Amino acid sequence: MIIGVVSAEHVPANRAAKGQERWHPTGWARLGQYLPYWRERHRVFAGTLWHKHDHLEIEYCLPDGSTEFVAPDLVYLQRVMVDMTGVLRLAKAAGQAVVQDLDDWFWGLDARNHAFASTHPKLNTESNRTFYAASLAESDVVTVSTPYLAERLAERTRGEIVLVPNHIDVARFVPVEHAVARPTIGWSGSTDHRSGDLGEVKGVLNQLRAGADFQHSGHTPDAALFSEQVGLPPEAVRLVGMVAPDDYPSILDFQIGLVPLRATPFNEAKSDIKGLEYAASGIPFVASPSGPYRQLRDSWGDCVRLAKKPADWVKHLRQLLDARTREDAAEELRKLVLDRDVSKGAQYHLDLFDSLAR
Repeated sequence: MIIGVVSAEHVPANRAAKGQERWHPTGWARLGQYLPYWRERHRVFAGTLWHKHDHLEIEYCLPDGSTEFVAPDLVYLQRVMVDMTGVLRLAKAAGQAVVQDLDDWFWGLDARNHAFASTHPKLNTESNRTFYAASLAESDVVTVSTPYLAERLAERTRGEIVLVPNHIDVARFVPVEHAVARPTIGWSGSTDHRSGDLGEVKGVLNQLRAGADFQHSGHTPDAALFSEQVGLPPEAVRLVGMVAPDDYPSILDFQIGLVPLRATPFNEAKSDIKGLEYAASGIPFVASPSGPYRQLRDSWGDCVRLAKKPADWVKHLRQLLDARTREDAAEELRKLVLDRDVSKGAQYHLDLFDSLAR
């Protein structure tokens, strides 16, 4: 089977500033990291989408920098939010299968989230979530990352919905050192793409300053300060800049992880991937009790610590200030996360491709 992959989170080499293919985090997590596994059984091309008469083609880059076109049997799209329902109908009529991936509930975005404005139909008339909803409804299959997303999407489309849980490349993550004089409590992420989530630990971290340091990994100069949102003075938080997906494991270098999430439909749709990344790095973490993290605790047990109220956060974080407690939790998490390795996750896609073979 010939599979064409197109994502708004992917920059082909011929369109990249330095002539090197790039994946943004979500594109890498949901599609990019799986391509080597798909290529063991299929011809896979990632590139730019073109409409050619009655079908879709992918423009892909060759090693010498030139490009060629291929007409795939299956087109896998991610976050392509343009008006393309008519094009998709033609492609399906021509015998091409259309699969799309949905990883966030864009219709539940908080106005504070940067993606709210960038996908709002009144603020972006060329690429927005209204077009996205229409094209999702035209797909043969939509893959989603959580059961909640599947439920909400089923309210908008009668098409097939397939759950593909997030997995990670465990081997890329290096266990942190826990034998330190003072542990560091950290959070990784972009403050521009949150919806007041860090407020869940506002006032909590101040109570732990006597025994811990603090770090925000993923800081960008023009974004809101993590320290302001959690109620710490700026000088109390070490800032580590945002990096490309290839380098992301390197900024998970603290001893205790935070996963604060407000109780909102958007957050209920988010997966447990941050917890998986922490686990692969041997970082014990405390998370808000969203559906995916409750499910993770049910599966992994008490090494997944959940905090519903500030007192819960303080209790769990205080426990993790103890090095032995952290080391025991880290060892267990590193073993459990192997079941969510990308090599196992790829099978979800391969099974789907087999089901769509014509």
